[in-house]
Amino acid sequence: EWVVVVMGDSDEGGGGCVGIEVVVLWWKMVD
Repeated sequence: EWVVVVMGDSDEGGGGCVGIEVVVLWWKMVD
């Protein structure tokens, strides 16, 4: 199951691609 998590990317200036990558890594850790 895919879990959508909203991470604060304020430091990154709102990087969408970076946010998605972080979500994928977090999902793999949970699984």
